[in-house]
Amino acid sequence: MKNYVLVLLLFFSATGFAQQNKVELLQKKLTSYFEEDTVKALIYIDLADLLVFSEIDKSEGFAEKGLDLSKKLNWQRGIAASYKSIGNVFFQRGSFVTALENWQQSLAIAEKENHMLLAASVVGNIGLVYQ
Repeated sequence: MKNYVLVLLLFFSATGFAQQNKVELLQKKLTSYFEEDTVKALIYIDLADLLVFSEIDKSEGFAEKGLDLSKKLNWQRGIAASYKSIGNVFFQRGSFVTALENWQQSLAIAEKENHMLLAASVVGNIGLVYQ
């Protein structure tokens, strides 16, 4: 039993450490990446998703930046992913109606653009509201 608890403790410690390393890596990449393209939009979206449980205000800021850049580029997948991330922020804050509105926008775009993996993920999120 002690070994089992120790293994779980090490796993969760390593997972948190690995996630923090990914956040630091993406933030460093962001400061040295000067192109306004889909790569930068993805970095914003990834940071939003990684920070939604720990630094919700930063998460929202990155999601909004991802949305703004994706709209500027007319990159539909990025717009859909950004709306999903914004919905995640509102869900964590307990603003379920606003979360649903953002997820529904994300789902509509994902389905229109035939991004079924993203659409499926959003449908799963919508289901959380109705649990």
